[in-house]
Amino acid sequence: MKEIFIMNKRKLIFIVASLLILICGYYIFDYYTGNHIIIDDVFKESATKDVKEQSDDVQSSENFTVESFDWDGEWEISEDSAVYLSIKTSKEEIIIQFSEVSGSWEINQTEPNLMEANAIVNINSIDSGNGQRDSHIKGDRFLQAEPFPEATFQLHSIENWSNEWQSGQTNFILLTGDLTIKDITKTVTFETEVLSENDILKLKADTTVTFNDYGMNNPHTVLLDTENDVLITLQLVLNKNEM
Repeated sequence: MKEIFIMNKRKLIFIVASLLILICGYYIFDYYTGNHIIIDDVFKESATKDVKEQSDDVQSSENFTVESFDWDGEWEISEDSAVYLSIKTSKEEIIIQFSEVSGSWEINQTEPNLMEANAIVNINSIDSGNGQRDSHIKGDRFLQAEPFPEATFQLHSIENWSNEWQSGQTNFILLTGDLTIKDITKTVTFETEVLSENDILKLKADTTVTFNDYGMNNPHTVLLDTENDVLITLQLVLNKNEM
């Protein structure tokens, strides 16, 4: 009886240990392959504010007028801005954030074809919520941050610009230009929403590229497949340069 008891005890220990290994393995897999980043929408505070203001101003809505907005001048990308990559895998969509973005937009309302804009993203500001994955993405196989620490965008043309835009309104435009990642440059078009709010501009924009466009292969492992498409999302806040 004692020997049977010892054998059963060993089996129980083995089963419990196996379950613990499986559970730990799952959580490790989930951590290293799962998503840990949420896109910070620069319009979200504006939407909340708009709802509150509309509620407060119901009685006086007939007297409400929207002022014209002075767009002309140089606008600089602020530190509240970020760029995101969204990549679909067989597990879920992974979001990668780059928190250091700089650049400017020279706006000319009457002659939009003369507008100039540029943006620079610090590749080393990458954050996917997993440091080991970040090192892998900015390493030799993918973004190669050591020889190419920056990705850049240079504006070439703008479509759907209107001189009748008003402060507090969301406007839809297309921004086309050169996107350079590593030493490869491709022409892309960002579908863009712009919101003017007091003395700041808020801009959201999306475009889709592929791993192959920039000399990379989309990752595949035994446990995880990754799509070739990469959605690039800009969430920018710009302040007017008064100098």
